[in-house]
Amino acid sequence: MARAPLVGSSNGEPTDIELVDSVLRAAPGAFDLFYRRHKQLIYYCILKQAGPRYAEDLCSAFFERLINRDYRALSLWQRGTSLPLYLRKVVRNFVIDFQRRSQ
Repeated sequence: MARAPLVGSSNGEPTDIELVDSVLRAAPGAFDLFYRRHKQLIYYCILKQAGPRYAEDLCSAFFERLINRDYRALSLWQRGTSLPLYLRKVVRNFVIDFQRRSQ
């Protein structure tokens, strides 16, 4: 069965809602675009909370966890609310979990 391609908005880029829905449908290129669009935000949130020593590794671990858990965090996002704000909360909880495990 062929997967539907990413849906574009008026500027040619999918909205966050379209992008997340495409990631959840496993549309070709959707995760790569999600990664490119949100990696900097996720890295910065981790850097601010965990410091430079762990930032790269935790950023990679965050995306691995997202994939390994079938994008569960994205499926829980309430459409119509700010995706960047939601991602900050998810990342904050991810870093808190890491810090608890490493104590």
